[in-house]
Amino acid sequence: MFAGLGIQPDLLNRARIERVTDSEAREKFGITGSGDMRGIVFPYCDPLTGVRHTARVRRDHPEIENGKPKNKYLSPYGDRRHLYLVPGCSEQVKDGSTPVVLVEAEKSVLALTAWSERSGRRILPVGMGGCWGWHARIGKQDGPDGSRLDEKGALPELAAICQSEREVVVMLDSNTSGNPHVRQARAALVRTLCGYGARVRIATVPAIENVNGPDDLLALAGDSAIRQVLETAKPALDVAVADAEAAIEAVCKASAECKVGETVRAMDAVTVVSDDLRREFLAARLAAATRGCFSKRTITEGIAERLRESEQKKADCALRLEYAAAGPVDGAQVAETIAGFFRRYFVLAEAYFVILAIWALHTHIFECFDYSPYLAITSPTKRCAKSNVCSALGVLVARPWKTQSVSVAALARKIEKEHCTMILDEADQAFKGPAEYTSALQGVLNSGFEQGGTYSRCVGEGTSMESKDFSTFCPKVIAGIKRLPDTVTDRSIPLRIQRKGKEQVERFRSRKYRPEGAVIKRQAEIWAAGVRADIAFHQPQTIEELNDRAWDVCEPLMAIAEHIGQGWDVRLRAALLKTFGSESAEDNDTGIQLLRDTRDAIAEDEDKIFSTILLSRLRASETSPWADWNGGRGLSTNTLGQKLKDFDIRPRKVRIGEKTLQGYLRESFEDAWNRYLVSPAPSSDFQTEQPEQPNNDAGETLFSRPEQKALVPVEENDESPIDTRVVPVVPDENLPEMMGNNDADLEGTL
Repeated sequence: MFAGLGIQPDLLNRARIERVTDSEAREKFGITGSGDMRGIVFPYCDPLTGVRHTARVRRDHPEIENGKPKNKYLSPYGDRRHLYLVPGCSEQVKDGSTPVVLVEAEKSVLALTAWSERSGRRILPVGMGGCWGWHARIGKQDGPDGSRLDEKGALPELAAICQSEREVVVMLDSNTSGNPHVRQARAALVRTLCGYGARVRIATVPAIENVNGPDDLLALAGDSAIRQVLETAKPALDVAVADAEAAIEAVCKASAECKVGETVRAMDAVTVVSDDLRREFLAARLAAATRGCFSKRTITEGIAERLRESEQKKADCALRLEYAAAGPVDGAQVAETIAGFFRRYFVLAEAYFVILAIWALHTHIFECFDYSPYLAITSPTKRCAKSNVCSALGVLVARPWKTQSVSVAALARKIEKEHCTMILDEADQAFKGPAEYTSALQGVLNSGFEQGGTYSRCVGEGTSMESKDFSTFCPKVIAGIKRLPDTVTDRSIPLRIQRKGKEQVERFRSRKYRPEGAVIKRQAEIWAAGVRADIAFHQPQTIEELNDRAWDVCEPLMAIAEHIGQGWDVRLRAALLKTFGSESAEDNDTGIQLLRDTRDAIAEDEDKIFSTILLSRLRASETSPWADWNGGRGLSTNTLGQKLKDFDIRPRKVRIGEKTLQGYLRESFEDAWNRYLVSPAPSSDFQTEQPEQPNNDAGETLFSRPEQKALVPVEENDESPIDTRVVPVVPDENLPEMMGNNDADLEGTL
C-alpha cells in the first residue's frame, strides 16, 4: 500500500508505522470496542520531542453500514484529538517560512512528506483526521437544558503551527466540491486560520475516478500532479466567494422543509468572505433569495452577529498566541507567588494563604470542573480586612466583578454575559433586605455553585414575554459579618478572619498591590491557557474525612494542587482538613447543633443516659441556646425528643443502677453523629483560627496601660496613639516544613 505512494521504509520507520493484530491493537494501544481491530497503526507524536500522544488504527475490516465503512479509524477511548505530523519535522514546525499543507488523512501526510523529500519542495504536511478533525473537544460547557456538554473548538496546536503571516494551504479530499457539508467544514477552517493571521490558499484535488485524497492522486498521476495542485491553489477569498454563491444558489433551489438549514449554511458562507464590499453584495443576494421566509434585517443581523463572533475568536486566538510565545509557566511557582502576595498585606491563618492561592488559580479555569467552590469570608465584627482581602482577590482572579449591592436580575445577566468572578462584599447587609429579594438572591447563589445552574426569569414585554434561563455558574466570593445563610455556607470554603493585632505587615495601598497583582494575574492566565485542555479530566484523590458536599467544594482545588505538584497537594489537603474541621465550618442548623451538643454532653464511657440528665447538661452549655430556648423557659424533654426524632433517635426506658427512667442509648446517636457532624481533624501544625490579640488601632484604655517598665524601647508613630514596641523579627523554627515557609515567606508577617 505504501510502496505505490512512493513512501520508503525509512520514512515508515521514522513515523513508527506498524501493522498490528486485534490483540496487539487492544493491549498495546488501548483500542476498545467490538469487531476486528486488525490494521495499521499511525502513532501521533509530539513533533518537537517525539513523545507519543496517542495513536489511530486504520482497520482492515471495519463494519459496513448503508454500504459505507463504519469506524474505519479508531483511537483509544477518552483521548482528545491531535494533529498528525511525521516525527522529525521540528525544524519545519519552527520555520515560519515553510508552507503548511493541511490534509485529512495520515496516509496523505506520509505521501506528501515523501514527495517533499524527493522533489526538494519544502512543505510541512499536517493531518487533521477528517474535514472536521481540527475542530474537537477542548473543554466543558453548559447545555441548553443545564446538562454538561463537551465544548468544541479548534485544537490548540493548530494555532501554534499556523502562525500569523504563515502560508497555509488547505487541501481537502476530492469530494469537497460536491459535498456542502465538507465545504462548510472548509469554510469554518479558513475562517479560523484567517483569524490566526495566516495567509490561506485553497488547493483542489481533482474529482477523478479512484482519487479521493492527495495520496491517491500521487499514486495515479505522479509527482507532477501534486506540484500542479499546489501551484494552482487559489486565495481563500476567491474560494469563499464561490462557496457563498453556491450556498445562495442552494437556498434558491431548496424546498420549504430545507429552507432554514440551507439559509443558515449560506449565512455562514457569506460571513467567511473577508472583503466588505463583496460580503455586502452577497448578503443582499441572500436576503433576496429568502424573501417571504426571512426579513432582510434578520439576514443582515445574523451575518453581523457571526462577524462579531469571528472577531472575538480572533482576539482570543491572538491572546492564546501571546501566551504560547511567553512559554510554559510553573503553576506551583504562581501559587507560591499568590500566597506570598497575601502574606505581605494580611495577617491570616497559614492554611488560608494556601487556599487563597489555589482558589485564585481555579477562577481562570473554573469552567473545566463540575463545581466552583465559593469563598465565604466572614468576621465577628467590622474592620477585620474583609474588604481588603476582596480587593486583593479582585486583581488576581479572572474577570473580577466586585459589588456591594446588586439586583437579582442584574446579577443573573452579568454572570450569563461575562462568566465573571463575582465578589459580593457586605453580604450580611444584602441578606437583611426584603424577604422576596433575599430569597431570590439565595436562589441565584445556590444554583450557581454547579455546572448547568440557572436562574429563570420572564423577559420581554406584553405578549412577547417568555421564560429565559440565565446561567449562574461562576466563581463567587461572599464576604460579610458573622454567619452567612446556611445554604450559601454549605457551598463555600469558610475563611473566618480576625482583626489584626500588633503584627507588622505592609500597608495595603492600591498604588502598590494593583501593579503587583496585574503581573501575577498574567502569569496565572498563561498557566491556565497551557493546562485547560488536560486538567478537566484529572480525577484527584478523594479526601475521605470530608462529607460529600465538602468534597464537591474541594475537588476542583485538589485537582489543581495535584496537577501543579511540588507538594501543593499535601499542603492543600492539610489546609482543607483543618478549615473544614474548625468551628467556622460547623453547620449552624439547630438540629445539627443539638447533635453536636449531645456528642459533647454524653461521656465516652456512658452507654446510656437519662433524658433529664442529658437535658440538664445541654442547658448548662454556655455556647448553646438550650437554656434560653422556648422564650426563656429552656429546652423541654418533649422538644428534645421531637428534634432528635428527625435523626431517627428515639427515647426508651433505660435502667441505670436502681433507677429506670426515660432516656437514650449512646448507640442510637452514633449513626447520626457519623453522618452529620464534622469529624475531629487530624493533628496538624496548621492554625485556622487566629489567636485573640489586642487592637493597636483603638484608643488607650485601662487595659492597655503598662504595669511594669518596658524591656523593649518605645517608638512613637502617627499610625497609632498607643506606645509601640518593636521587636526584631525572629523566625519560628517550629513552623511546619510541609507549608514550604522560608525566611522570605515570613518577611513582613511576624
